[in-house]
Amino acid sequence: MNRRGARGFTALEAVLAASILSCVGLVMGDVFTRANRLAEYARQGERAVALAQNVLEQYNAVALRQSAQLADLDRTRVRPREFFGTPDDLGYAGLSLTTQAKPDDDLSLTRVHVRVSWGGALFGSSIELTKFYPHTMSGHFEPAK
Repeated sequence: MNRRGARGFTALEAVLAASILSCVGLVMGDVFTRANRLAEYARQGERAVALAQNVLEQYNAVALRQSAQLADLDRTRVRPREFFGTPDDLGYAGLSLTTQAKPDDDLSLTRVHVRVSWGGALFGSSIELTKFYPHTMSGHFEPAK
């Protein structure tokens, strides 16, 4: 049969084209799924940093009043509502935090360490922020800038 006058595609060409389009579609779907996961991870990270900064602000407020009370804010794996004493998690649902204030090696500073975690034990993530508070002559702390 002469192909010069024939119109359309053969069955083999149609199957090959459908296979190629299917593979491209699968790859694109995977790319979009991974991009969505990365975007969600970035959103959670931003929320975690904001929560850690709010916690450090709480330490700032206590440090300005009485340096000896910094360790009173220490918590281990608590929800935001437990740390701040509020009825809800203040928009930080799914995050937990651990805080610790302890004297630094030279004893003229107190190191406040905040760790915010999310996810789970298997695939969880966390961020950590640390701030140092120097002692003043009055026994109170001044936040380091």
